Amino acid sequence: MKSRTTQQYHHRRPMHHHHLGMKKIILPLIVTTCLHLLPTTTHAFAAWFVDRRISCFTDLAENEIIMNNKVLSHSSSREPTIHLEVSPLGKQDNNAAAPNSEYVVKFVIPAEVRASLSDVQYVLELGTVDSDPIAKFTSAPPNGGIGCDGRRSHASAGKEDSSSAAIFTINDDAKRGDRVEISGGWATGHEAVTLTEKVVVVVGQGVVVVGGSNEGGGGGGGG
Repeated sequence: MKSRTTQQYHHRRPMHHHHLGMKKIILPLIVTTCLHLLPTTTHAFAAWFVDRRISCFTDLAENEIIMNNKVLSHSSSREPTIHLEVSPLGKQDNNAAAPNSEYVVKFVIPAEVRASLSDVQYVLELGTVDSDPIAKFTSAPPNGGIGCDGRRSHASAGKEDSSSAAIFTINDDAKRGDRVEISGGWATGHEAVTLTEKVVVVVGQGVVVVGGSNEGGGGGGGG
């Protein structure tokens, strides 16, 4: 007759094998999930920074941490001639930035820079100093997308692309003097994200280039 201890051992043994089987299933799932959450080299930070809801709470700003690196300011850029150009879509009230008007935002890589860069990923962001944006992206660049409730757009730019553009629309309830800031950030692969100079659109006035040309001018751009 088998002892009680032996009977208990044989009774519990299947449970031990059950736990081992569960570990073999769960561990690969955890690893796969973690890898899926990381941005790939192809998409780098751009799509990940726009499409994933949790990334919308990270600012596109100097010293923020994106992909384990601090975001670099435009003054620290290795390619400072990369810039944004902002202009009204079509002929719209002489660039007065009226409510419901549309603006084109081009991410521009000068020819002398394109040859030395590959797989450039970029994000465009609309913001204001102390309130919600008074505009939203309504059209994404080719091979790009829109996210974060219309505040951000992303795309990639190859060596053959001199510029790539998105379109935003000013809200119908925007008031004269309201401002929307357009920021850009770019990277290649998994390197640190670098900012472009900001461009500002003032309702009733037009485009302002921060750190560049005078207010109320025509198109906006750095470099």
